[in-house]
Parts: sequence; C-alpha cells; structure tokens
Amino acid sequence: MPGVRKPKDMSEMDIDKATTLIPVCTGAKNLSEFINTCDIAVKSVDKNNLPLLIKIINSKLAGNALEATKYRDTEKWEDIKSILKGAFEHRASERTLTIGLNFARMEENESVTSFASRVEELYYNLCTEGSKDMSEEESKVYKKQLKNQALIIFVNGLPKHLKLALKARDPKTLETAMQFAKDEEMEHNANLQMEKLTKNMKNQNLKGNNNTSGNNVNQNNNNQNFNRDQSVGRALYPLERHVYR
Repeated sequence: MPGVRKPKDMSEMDIDKATTLIPVCTGAKNLSEFINTCDIAVKSVDKNNLPLLIKIINSKLAGNALEATKYRDTEKWEDIKSILKGAFEHRASERTLTIGLNFARMEENESVTSFASRVEELYYNLCTEGSKDMSEEESKVYKKQLKNQALIIFVNGLPKHLKLALKARDPKTLETAMQFAKDEEMEHNANLQMEKLTKNMKNQNLKGNNNTSGNNVNQNNNNQNFNRDQSVGRALYPLERHVYR
C-alpha cells in the first residue's frame, strides 16, 4: 500500500555491529577468522553501506597483512581476500619461493601489471615464510633487504626496452619501479599503435597512387587505340569512295 514502509530485513547487519565484530588481521595467524567474519559482514550489511564497510575492513589490517595490501587495489572485498590468501595461505617452502623470485622473468605477451603481481606475491610470501622465526627487529631488516632484492629482480626481469628505460629513471623502491614500468609499457604500446596506423595509411596512399597510375595507363592505351582506329578509318575512306564511284 502507498505510504507503507517496507520492513527492514531482520538478517541485515548494522554497520556498527559489523565494525565491532571484525577483528584486526596481522597475517597468517588470524587470517581465517578475519576472512570468515568479513564474508559474513559483506553479505549481511545493506548494499549502500558496502563502501563504508570496505574502508572499515582496510582499517583492520595491520602488521604483515597491511604490508601485503599497502600498494594493492583494495576497493573490493574479493580483491582484499585474494591478496591476503595469496600472501599467507601457501605451502611453498622458503627455498622454493626464493628460487621463484630469483628466476622471475616477464613472459611473452604478459603485461607489466601481471608480472608485477607475480613478483609482489613471491615477495610477500617470502617475507612471511622467511621471517616467521625472527624477532621484530630482525624481521624488519630481512624484509628491507628482500625488498631491495625484489626491486633488482623486477627490473632485470623486464624486456630489454623497458629495462633500459627503468634503469635510466633509476627508481628507488619496488612500488616506484612497478609504476614506472607500467607507464613505459603504456607509452611503448601507444608508439607501436601509432607506427602501425602510420604504416597502414602509407600503404593505403601507395595503393591509391598505384590505382591512379593504372587508370592513367589504361586511359593512354584507350586514347592510342582510338587514334589508331581513326587513322585506319581515314585510310580506308578514300578507297571506299573509289570503289563505289
């Protein structure tokens, strides 16, 4: 009926209650509880409150969890969950992760964004696995050294044209190097597209010129044939008059 207010869904969770329920996540230790609680909250709150809830979820990240998501796209819960699972739910040993990072190379037809994500994931997983038995101070030193190593590996793993461009720009952090590489890739692709467009235009112009030349040749041939026919006609005409006189 008009004017009758639709009753509120009793299963809907209040945003304040969701904020209270979501625990702080520092990494692998309490990851499962954090993900399960956030899953419930995301499904239960009003859709209009989702953007606010995502901000609250991001504010609950600390320690290694914050480090893993700091420079990533975290505007959607599924993206946050994927990053955290990739960083902390793994079975690879420290040795396997080290080998994977040391031999990381950008593959053919792979984008810089995809390669950067692979390097980031290996780096964060290695941070977690390699520092789990360290003190807080030792962990900080280890992660700093590992990040510098990841920066060098990332730059050297790029194709030659991107590697040279980045070395000229001399990025000081892994995040800066990744952003520079994305910018250089975009500019390189734009230049390739422009070259392709220019080449196509030249080919079209050349084709047009060839067609024009062909038409001129045909016209000249037609004119020559016409003139020859006229000459033959003039030569035959007096003979015909002589025959019928």
